[in-house]
Amino acid sequence: KGSIMRFIRKYWSSRKGQSLVEMTFGIPMLIGLGFGVIEIGNMINSYLVLTHLTREATNIVSRQPGVKGTSQWATSVNADLNAVISKASPVINPTASGARGPNQYKIYYSQVEWNPTPGVCGGDPIANGQPDNYRIRRSNTGWAGNVTWEYGSLSHNSNLGNDGDCAYLLLPEVKNLSTQGLVLHVVEVFFDYAPSKLTPVEAFIGALAPGIFYRRTVFMDVVG
Repeated sequence: KGSIMRFIRKYWSSRKGQSLVEMTFGIPMLIGLGFGVIEIGNMINSYLVLTHLTREATNIVSRQPGVKGTSQWATSVNADLNAVISKASPVINPTASGARGPNQYKIYYSQVEWNPTPGVCGGDPIANGQPDNYRIRRSNTGWAGNVTWEYGSLSHNSNLGNDGDCAYLLLPEVKNLSTQGLVLHVVEVFFDYAPSKLTPVEAFIGALAPGIFYRRTVFMDVVG
């Protein structure tokens, strides 16, 4: 009987030791998995916020009443864009300082307009056989008021090109147009995800994800 009891105590002690070892290795793995879920969730949330920002901003500017290029119109567009940007907090935070403030993002609003001057751009032919002359308009040149459609301080150039560039070069949507005289509105956002990483596994997750998130939306003008 004594031998049986000693065997049971020894077996139980060994089981407790095994459980302790398993727990020692298992708990860090569970914690790491939890941090990974949090980090990936934060990345997905940031991506969705940026997507909604570009869609809402483009929708608003495409419906902006008034004569394009006037001071009243430009002031309204600028106010509306700033309002949309402020609603993207805390992913986009215009009031924060340091890396998590304006230095974390860059937002461009561009109008793409038809330029009737023949031969300015050499894109694909449209319905009437004329070259594709849609051009980017972003700077305040020729616009009332001192407005440039750029927000945030992240050092990143627009993926569409510069003010006055032929739009078809970097905006495939223009090649599909078959009508002259349209106005397109484009909002782009670049977001440096790195400063907002929250957990100890951010280095591993960051290696799998793009450092700069990019989203853009293109709307056709609906007010004429």
